[in-house]
Amino acid sequence: TMDLIDAELRRSREDFIVHFKQTYSDAYPPAWILAEVLPFGVITNIFSNIKVARIKKNIARRFGLQVAPFESWLTIVTLTRNSCCHHARVWNKQNTIRPMLPLRMAGRWITLPTDTLRIYFDLCIIKYFLDIISPRNDMKAKIDTLLANYPAIDTAAMGFPRGNTEVRISRENPTALDSLRNTVGLSAIEEYLKTSGESIGQKIVWDKERTVVDFE
Repeated sequence: TMDLIDAELRRSREDFIVHFKQTYSDAYPPAWILAEVLPFGVITNIFSNIKVARIKKNIARRFGLQVAPFESWLTIVTLTRNSCCHHARVWNKQNTIRPMLPLRMAGRWITLPTDTLRIYFDLCIIKYFLDIISPRNDMKAKIDTLLANYPAIDTAAMGFPRGNTEVRISRENPTALDSLRNTVGLSAIEEYLKTSGESIGQKIVWDKERTVVDFE
């Protein structure tokens, strides 16, 4: 892993990496800088190689997961990313690695049964992480639009529950989500929406009583 990190630092021509090398004597930049240049697979390896169990537990807890399923989900995201990067077939492929299911989770999750070896489940994992980091992300809307533009696609082959072409998620727990965002250094939802609204000159209202089903 260290060899991979060293190789990426030598290869990088990013201004902030050049500035760090010219300004500081430390061998490695802070983690928040490294994360900008390291491939996701290397970041996954870094987590896997952490020897102190308490550190791994604290990181996983920030996403409302236990260590084992968190590490499993990182692997799934890495493999999915790599397949897409190399233009491999993913839409109806049956994966060879089955994601581990958490015993409990603090964020929103799917409520309908599905095949954990299909891309639908991978998408749900990515959506779970995104909802914690960026709760107003448009991933679901983009998937809906993509499937609407290509109605001939067999969503069952993608692992979508029968009769369903959307990423369905249970009602969000506002308090739990705010707690998760706070642990990763993000502002509370209400503050985030206020700032976002001011940036576009509109008022954004979050109706906590509505579920995803209400918008279908």
